[in-house]
Amino acid sequence: MLSNADSNPFSPVAEKIFLTLRSLSLSHPSIHFIALSHCTPASTNRWVSSLGGAGNVDIVIDASRELYALWGLGMSSYAHLLNPRCGFNQIMLGRKEGVWGREIGEGACRWQVGGAWAVDGQGVVRWGGGMQSVDEAVDLDEGVRILLGGTRPGVF
Repeated sequence: MLSNADSNPFSPVAEKIFLTLRSLSLSHPSIHFIALSHCTPASTNRWVSSLGGAGNVDIVIDASRELYALWGLGMSSYAHLLNPRCGFNQIMLGRKEGVWGREIGEGACRWQVGGAWAVDGQGVVRWGGGMQSVDEAVDLDEGVRILLGGTRPGVF
């Protein structure tokens, strides 16, 4: 899931998650990867294009955030978003990995909680959940390992 901020938002964590998701989608074609955006289609397309494209990731636009709500993702708290550790970790992501975050654009909301799930071919959620903070390092590789341990390809 992709999420972040106000009029000219950026999110290095959302960018890192998307880049990892795209890389995994290219390495594991038997898994259907989906990224959910609450930005406008135009903003989402510009952002994805600025990152080099979607790879094998399907992008779903949820400007109303109804799908986010169906997965239990609502608005974050001050502690979730404004913890000083979060800002520090985002700076370290930029310094260590060169992921500083690109402008996302219209429709983004800094307060939207993100998350990630792995659902097997039978529709059973095998891994994942909502992010505990905006700087959480989501282990997408673990979700893929769990899906590949099953007998059917899944959706991520």
